[in-house]
Amino acid sequence: MEKTDYTFEDLEEITGLSRRTLQNYLRMGILKGSLEGGKRTFAQNQAETFLNDPYLWPALRAKQNELIADFLSSQPGKPAICSIISLPMKDSSEANELSRRICAFLAERPQGIRFNFRYEAKKKASMVVLVGAIPQVQSVLDFLKGKF
Repeated sequence: MEKTDYTFEDLEEITGLSRRTLQNYLRMGILKGSLEGGKRTFAQNQAETFLNDPYLWPALRAKQNELIADFLSSQPGKPAICSIISLPMKDSSEANELSRRICAFLAERPQGIRFNFRYEAKKKASMVVLVGAIPQVQSVLDFLKGKF
């Protein structure tokens, strides 16, 4: 079943931004959504518009850098991997579809993966950062391999 609405949790997972930050963007009018049954939802086109807003890009870049720095500074323990993937995209619609598919895949399968997604319009590429246990990250890489 295709996902057509997003929640704060979905946007938190895609961006790495906190709910409070997302709520601030909502108050500022950068993020638009609707309130249904006491729960905020965002239609696919609203999420796409938000993710493609240049005002958001520095925050997404900072979250990606933070994710990578956290991985590099973490103490050795269980085997883990940080994968940074650059994927060519035709346009923002294709990037948003990829982001949606990755989120749906992660919601159904691997647990414990930290994830960040960013589309670079000027480069026509999406940057994906995945951090987690090797088998879980590998399953996402295998999923992506089947898409390209």
